[in-house]
Amino acid sequence: MGADFYRQPTKTLEREFKALGGRKLEQTAHGARYRFPDGGTHVVPNRVSPGKAQAILEGVQKRYGVKDRRSSTDPLRSAVTRDDPPTIDPDSLSMSRHANERFTLMSSQVRLARAEVTDALLWPERVMWSPLHESWMWVRGRLIVAAAINDDGSTVIRTILWATEDLWEQNPRPPKGDEAHG
Repeated sequence: MGADFYRQPTKTLEREFKALGGRKLEQTAHGARYRFPDGGTHVVPNRVSPGKAQAILEGVQKRYGVKDRRSSTDPLRSAVTRDDPPTIDPDSLSMSRHANERFTLMSSQVRLARAEVTDALLWPERVMWSPLHESWMWVRGRLIVAAAINDDGSTVIRTILWATEDLWEQNPRPPKGDEAHG
């Protein structure tokens, strides 16, 4: 949290809410109301003690995860750790057009099999939530598979990413307009 949390608990709490995916809905005489990707709302009081702010933040982190402090170029920079990742049904799995394009590009850069993508979803090393993209991120080896779970339990892979900054440097995306030639 740092010293800012104790000097400016309201501003720091608002910053933490935003980092966890909260969007400010309104400012009232009592505080700012934030809405989170799951529809939940939480208030940051205008005047709050550091102890009360800590208690509010702990409750929100319990529900939405803990923000992982990473470098600005880290593929998981917007991701948070949560205790309730979904289980993937391999029989209800599909890929978006964008995910197929990413797979094709990544396969042309290095040997990449669809089994590696499936393995990341079924046997991940870790699973994180991206409030920025409102999707789960399954991490295994050199891959991050970002996917959303539909109401019917089916999984749609939204994109496939390299898991490290080094892999991004070794296998960059082509300039815009060049994707088809990748």
